[in-house]
Amino acid sequence: YLNNPNGFDNFTQIGGTHLPNFEDQNVTIISDIGGISPNFPTLICKTFTATEFIFIETNMNFEYLDGNSFRGCSKLEFLQLVNNNLMSLSEDTFVNNPHLLRIFLFSNKLEVLPPNIFTSLSELIELNLSSNRLIEVNSNSFPSSIQALSLNDNKIHAIDPQVFIKNAVNLRFLALERNV
Repeated sequence: YLNNPNGFDNFTQIGGTHLPNFEDQNVTIISDIGGISPNFPTLICKTFTATEFIFIETNMNFEYLDGNSFRGCSKLEFLQLVNNNLMSLSEDTFVNNPHLLRIFLFSNKLEVLPPNIFTSLSELIELNLSSNRLIEVNSNSFPSSIQALSLNDNKIHAIDPQVFIKNAVNLRFLALERNV
C-alpha cells in the first residue's frame, strides 16, 4: 500500500514480506499496489530491479511521470497504468526502459504527448492511449516498431500525415474511433 498524497520521492525503504527463498531481486511483477500518490516513486524500481511487468489499474491518482519514475526498471517490458489521473509525461519518462514492448495508459487525462517521448523505444509494438484528452498527434510521436496504436475516445482533431509515412511504418492496427 502506498500512501503518498504529497508526491514525496524521498523514501528510503519499502516494507513487506517475501515468499520463502525470494528476495527483492526476484520480483518481476508489480501489480495494484493500492493507495494514493501523484507520482510513481523512484524507490520502487530501485528496489525491484528485475521488474518486467507493472500493472496498476486502481485509481492511484498518478498525475505525472518523469525520467525518474521507472529508472532502475531497465528490464521493464509491459507497463499498464490505467484509470488514474495521469495528466503529464515528460519527454524522458521512458528513457531508462529500452525493452518496453507494450504501454497501456488508457483512461487517464493526458492532453499532450511530448515530442519524441516514444521514439527511443525501438522494441515498442503496442501503445494504447485511448480515453484520454489528446488533441493532436505529431510526426515524432511513435517509433517505427509500433504495430498497434489505439487513440480512440480522445479529442484528436489533427494527425500529422508524417506519423504514418516517416515513423509508424510497421503499423498494422490503428483505432481512432470517437474523436472530434
